Amino acid sequence: MTALLNILKNDDLSGLVSIIQNEDLSYDSVFRLRSIRVPDILKREPTLVCATAFFGATKCFRYLFSNAANLDLKDSLGRNITHFACAGGNDEILNILYLNNFSFNLVDVSGNTCVHYAVMYHRINVVYWLWSVIGESLSTVNKHGISPLHIAVLNEEVGILEFLCQNGCNINQRNDLGETPLHFAAKKSNGDVVWRLLKNGADVTLKDNVGCMPYQCATFQHIQSILIA
Repeated sequence: MTALLNILKNDDLSGLVSIIQNEDLSYDSVFRLRSIRVPDILKREPTLVCATAFFGATKCFRYLFSNAANLDLKDSLGRNITHFACAGGNDEILNILYLNNFSFNLVDVSGNTCVHYAVMYHRINVVYWLWSVIGESLSTVNKHGISPLHIAVLNEEVGILEFLCQNGCNINQRNDLGETPLHFAAKKSNGDVVWRLLKNGADVTLKDNVGCMPYQCATFQHIQSILIA
């Protein structure tokens, strides 16, 4: 499987064809590898075609697609081809799926959408595409109440943060613990992220489920002083 990982990373079509033939793999074979070097998204037994979508391996993807690989199969966390494609960020693969009527509205077992995955993997181009072309909501939360903005704050992705805030996301969305993105930013003690949320209208007075306002979550005094209403 390590050899297969390198083949997909390098979009080595001849290598993929050879390994399928010589190791008696099918076009729907599952990618099983949990090495520390493997991205987390590939550790839950995705199919080969899902792995090609994540790596942006367009030649390998087209080969599997043209040989009728089953693109509806999911990994053990309920992620399908569109989740992997959005995490991978390859425009060509995204457009192939779109033109072949694959749905970008599905969620995994935790309720994460394609927008969640695009934000998790720092794909601002995909966030924009999902919003402008597919019409995806930027405020949909998963089963834990986590919005794409919560994830952007955790990842300190200021470009995605600004895009979400300027295009209708709920800036004060609470998760299951009552935490807003501003609570997350305070815990990260990132002054730039805190400032951007405040600039876009984040409410400093909202309390989480244990009664803490964002300033009470901050580690450093200068962050606390910014947040004290």
